[in-house]
Amino acid sequence: MVKVKLYYSFLFVSLVLFLTVYVSDDTTTTIDINIHDTYFVIKNLDLCLLFGRICLIYFAIYFCLDKAKTVLTNWVSKIHIFGSLLTIVGLFLPYSDFFGHYRDSDFPLYDNFQYINMILAISVLLFLLLQFLFIINIFASIIKKIRQSK
Repeated sequence: MVKVKLYYSFLFVSLVLFLTVYVSDDTTTTIDINIHDTYFVIKNLDLCLLFGRICLIYFAIYFCLDKAKTVLTNWVSKIHIFGSLLTIVGLFLPYSDFFGHYRDSDFPLYDNFQYINMILAISVLLFLLLQFLFIINIFASIIKKIRQSK
């Protein structure tokens, strides 16, 4: 029986995000980020590509570490993988039809939707925190590997 590693979920999510970009024909959906007096407009498809690439990079890092026989701390790796995937879902969920925003508008503004802004802010902060946790896990495992080899 073949045991599938948990980090293969990054590969699956990246493939789903890439397929979402190429299958989707919705070119008017955008994300507006209000910073001071201006708006940075980012298309959802570009955001899908960005997170698809990030997931693919994390898969490659986990795959290379696995082939190099570097053992990461198991529970920290699980927290990183599940947390990263949940925060990516948290970044895309407010822009789905679940919250009932209008698809007619070319540039939907979320100034009055405090719960959407809160979900986005928490998701971004948790995503960044989990990436620091991942970097610490890599360095700790490399240091542990060096100490064991001496």
